[in-house]
Formats: sequence, structure tokens, C-alpha cells
Amino acid sequence: MFIGTALAMVLLGSAPAAAQQVPPPPPPAHIYDPVPGPYYVFLDAEGGIVDPGVLDNAAAGWAGPALSAFSVCIHPGRVPPGNAVSYDALRRVASELHRRGAEIVLIEPAYRCPGPPIPKLAAFTFVEVRGLVRSRPRP
Repeated sequence: MFIGTALAMVLLGSAPAAAQQVPPPPPPAHIYDPVPGPYYVFLDAEGGIVDPGVLDNAAAGWAGPALSAFSVCIHPGRVPPGNAVSYDALRRVASELHRRGAEIVLIEPAYRCPGPPIPKLAAFTFVEVRGLVRSRPRP
């Protein structure tokens, strides 16, 4: 029994004191997976926004230090309002995104999106909103 106790003391005493495991840091308080979109903002016959909740989702889903920036373009459909309200609709959507916390909203230079994303949406007029990643986060 004396040999066993002595052996245990030698083994425990020979381990270096600095070899303790450092616990991992706690997980961040709020983990989310940002969603860049695209988000589709449908317009009524006068060019008004049909469902403003889409803009709420876009602003909330693409928020963060290097995010909060968007580009917008329009798909003018075959049914009214079509191309008649394109620029006003883009400005309205950009303004609403800013109101919801977006820091940057770019209206694409050609303002028209390249083709409808889904063929069955080709008849409808809607604004496409996409999240942009900024090269430098805000300070």
C-alpha cells in the first residue's frame, strides 16, 4: 500500500502546473445567419408597396457592422403599373429601407434587373432588394 501511495504522489507531482485546460470562451450572445436576399417588394397598380413587412425582414436580416447596405432594381411587369412608376417605386423602397435602419441603399444605374428571377413572376412589377457587403465596417 505504501508503494501505491508513493507511486501516485510521484505521478501527480510530476505533472506541470501550467498544463491546465483553458475553458473555451462563451458563445456570442446573439448568433444569426445574415440573409442577403433577394427580397421581392411587390407593387400595387399605383406603385405603392403591397407588403411593407418584406422591408422589415430585409433590414432585420441584413444588419451588422459590415452590412446594412442594399442595392435595388426593378422588374417592370406586363400588368400595371409596369414601367410607368419604376423610378418613383425605387426611390420609395430606398426611402423605406433607410427608415428601417439601412445605412446605404444604391439604386442600380440601369435601374432594371436582368430578367425575372422566376418565369411565373414575369407579369408582375416588383422591386428586387439585395444585401451588399461593405469593404470596411463602420467604426
